[in-house]
Amino acid sequence: MKVFSNKGKLEVVCYTLSELVNENEDDFCKALYEHTEGENTFDDRIFKIFKEAQDEVNRGCNYFITDDDDKKNKIRSWIDCLRFFKEMISKECLNTIGNVLIGFEYHLKKRWIDAIIVCENKIIILEFKSGKSDDDYKIKGYLKQLNRYTNRIRRCNKEVVNQINLGNLTLENYLIFTNQCMINRVPKNPSIIVGDEFANVMASITTPCDISKFERILDGEKYLDPSISGALRALIHKGIVNYVKKDNDNVKVCNGIMHEILNSKDPTLGITIVKGGPGTGKTGTAFTLLEECLSKGITKVQYVTGNANLENYFNSIVEGEIDLVKQDPSANPLFQKLIKEKLFNDLEGLSEQLIGHIRELYSASNYCDNYFFNKGTGFLTIEDQVLLVDEAQRMWNYLKIATRSQKKSGKYEKEFDFNTQRIIYKNRLSEAYLLLFSAIKGIEKSQKSKNIILFIGNKQEINSGEEDGEKDILNSIYLLNRNESNVKIKVFVPDEEVKNKFLEKGVNCKVYPELMLKLNQRNDIGDPTLEIVNAILTGDTTLSKQTKRQKGYEVYNNYEDLLKALGYEENCTYDKEDESIGIVVSSYDCNPLNKGNYRLLETNLRDAGDDLYKYYYLRNSNKLNSFVSEFGCQGLEFDDTILIWGNTLLWRNGDWMLNPGGTARLKWHVKEVNKLISSIKKNKSKLLSLDEVINQFVKNAYRVLLTRARETTYIYVEDEATYNHLKHLLES
Repeated sequence: MKVFSNKGKLEVVCYTLSELVNENEDDFCKALYEHTEGENTFDDRIFKIFKEAQDEVNRGCNYFITDDDDKKNKIRSWIDCLRFFKEMISKECLNTIGNVLIGFEYHLKKRWIDAIIVCENKIIILEFKSGKSDDDYKIKGYLKQLNRYTNRIRRCNKEVVNQINLGNLTLENYLIFTNQCMINRVPKNPSIIVGDEFANVMASITTPCDISKFERILDGEKYLDPSISGALRALIHKGIVNYVKKDNDNVKVCNGIMHEILNSKDPTLGITIVKGGPGTGKTGTAFTLLEECLSKGITKVQYVTGNANLENYFNSIVEGEIDLVKQDPSANPLFQKLIKEKLFNDLEGLSEQLIGHIRELYSASNYCDNYFFNKGTGFLTIEDQVLLVDEAQRMWNYLKIATRSQKKSGKYEKEFDFNTQRIIYKNRLSEAYLLLFSAIKGIEKSQKSKNIILFIGNKQEINSGEEDGEKDILNSIYLLNRNESNVKIKVFVPDEEVKNKFLEKGVNCKVYPELMLKLNQRNDIGDPTLEIVNAILTGDTTLSKQTKRQKGYEVYNNYEDLLKALGYEENCTYDKEDESIGIVVSSYDCNPLNKGNYRLLETNLRDAGDDLYKYYYLRNSNKLNSFVSEFGCQGLEFDDTILIWGNTLLWRNGDWMLNPGGTARLKWHVKEVNKLISSIKKNKSKLLSLDEVINQFVKNAYRVLLTRARETTYIYVEDEATYNHLKHLLES
């Protein structure tokens, strides 16, 4: 037996399986007690409690599972666990797996994991429950707890992340009920094991790992918040995100491209396209590259997005860090270094530089004034050396720019007259084109190369005018490549399919497969998340039983039952500092929610609006008295999500039916676009189809909402037919 405790980083009591089966119960309990309680002695008082617990186990007391954190219950559970292992581990199996290491009471950020077995190519996480229980909600809660442990381990350790990505390591988790009487009391789930069934888990144990690997695998960053917002704070505060992600292949490739472009002999615009579905780590990669640039002295770097909510939220986090540094310069070593080396004049300058909005980087009116109206005011230019464009698929098409609301005009824009609208329309001046044009003008001005990295999410366009984002990027590069300029354009893409699209346009590019992010990093059920979401939105009713068993989704039509499943009313689980839950609802159903037109609560819920800092970062979402739409949650996440399924998307007669009641902004956009198309003489362009636009954006909104949870999405549905369909699809 060995106890690891390295200044709070690695805390676990470790045995080989051979040592475990020969361990005395009092020595076992003494080691675990001193480890978990932080007390050095197993004194007479504690020994008396130990004997009482031991006597209860010896008598076979038919007790109920309890979550009480008293010493007797804890010790009784340890005794039961040790005896259970001794029954399950045969002498024959010790010949092959006797040297396999098992850690007990692994301490990971306010959590104590019962047991964790580490093999050469596998980690098995175990949560034990002795006694019996008839409470379905408690059992679901235990399973939730287990999944949370698993998520922590798979995200907070560089060794684990790298080995999983390489396919060298897998994670398994099991909720073990040691009492055989629970065999008919638990739901069918591949992660729930009762009594003798544990023999199958033992039989699956593989080659032992050495002690050094055991230490590396468990020596994770306990205080890393794996959420996007936590990642940004950790990145700028301690460099922890870099610690976890900097060795990822996609980050290495992006860094290599960046180095190649910025050191080009000739003025060059490098355009790197990174693609991935929801939860594959696009924003995390962007933040890691941001820190990499700052640590290398590249100060003209900026993270930008077209999502104003996301921009404001990340700025709030940066500003909060700056306030800390003002009080204590040592609070943020990275910021301190940047100021000390005079890479920034002051902290306010740093704040303005790091996070920005894409619509501050170009101007359609400026372009038209100089290119078509000969006003000679000079083109707007981008000064940044490196530009990280998140949610790039949401860049506006030329129709959106030409007809955009003046409220969304941007920092450098003025109101368009009809001539400007016509020019934007006829010349297809998309946001992608104008952004890249401003970058080229910046290179011409400075004669220094720039690198733009575009992070593209699949089918995550959620507002009108965003449906052509990826196509516009391709067309823009093609058009700019034809312009007479001394600036070279180099393009880097994730796969042959994208490359072929460029080649058809006569644009050469280089393929790096690492730029395609395939691994779902948001939750532990991985790829089935996207399979489930696609099945929901396409109406596919043929999900496999194996996929359904992943249990990442639960459906309710009674809100009180949903809260019970969360354990929210019972013990206020989500008041804890390190856990989050949030209510999400499509923007098409917000008004009924604000007005209290759902049965779920006696009081109306309010829209969290622009104050996402309080909602996410300060955990105000945990109060369950406010909500965010797809615009307030895209790019962000929760441990658990409550999705209120409104009345815009309803299941009828074997297909989805759209109630267009809350789609006023889409109707306005289609009306304005079609008015512009019709006003231009001899224009043969097709008018937009309102039905197609509504169908695309409503379903994309739900795609975003259904992929926000790291663990479980709880879907609350009042419409009976829709509830029955989703219940059957996800839980039958």
